[in-house]
Amino acid sequence: MGIALQELLALEYFKDFQVVAGKNGLQKEVQGITVLDAPDAYRWARGRELVLSSGYAIAQEPECIYQGFEEGTIQMTSGLVIKRERHMPRIPEDMLRLFDEYAVPLLTMPFSVAYMEVMNQVNIAVINRTVRRFRIHGSSSYQMANQTYKVQKIRRILQAVEVE
Repeated sequence: MGIALQELLALEYFKDFQVVAGKNGLQKEVQGITVLDAPDAYRWARGRELVLSSGYAIAQEPECIYQGFEEGTIQMTSGLVIKRERHMPRIPEDMLRLFDEYAVPLLTMPFSVAYMEVMNQVNIAVINRTVRRFRIHGSSSYQMANQTYKVQKIRRILQAVEVE
């Protein structure tokens, strides 16, 4: 379970992130974060990751993106986020077209934002979304009294997680 990328981007924290290509893929689900720190890092993609990058590996070996699309690994990800004003001041037009063609969101993030902050915000959003999906609606104290101890305990745990 995760959160749709478009829902994630609607959160206040992500207001300065910009979608530069692949807008038709914003419904993709994000379950976690990974960091692209080497040109062949896409080989380890498992799916539903939002990939963060300074752009260094891509700037050094731009063919890694094209190879990732050829192998089908980039399409499994939820999208790629490149740090603005770092190693890729300009994203090549043919790369933008590729992300559009495969509906894989390509975003940029502010230079000043730390990866750990992004990871924390994504994890919080995913956990909150998951808790809301599991939330039990319409429970009265009578219904609670008739639930098994195990169900009551699970409900209390979920409520505590939601508060956090």
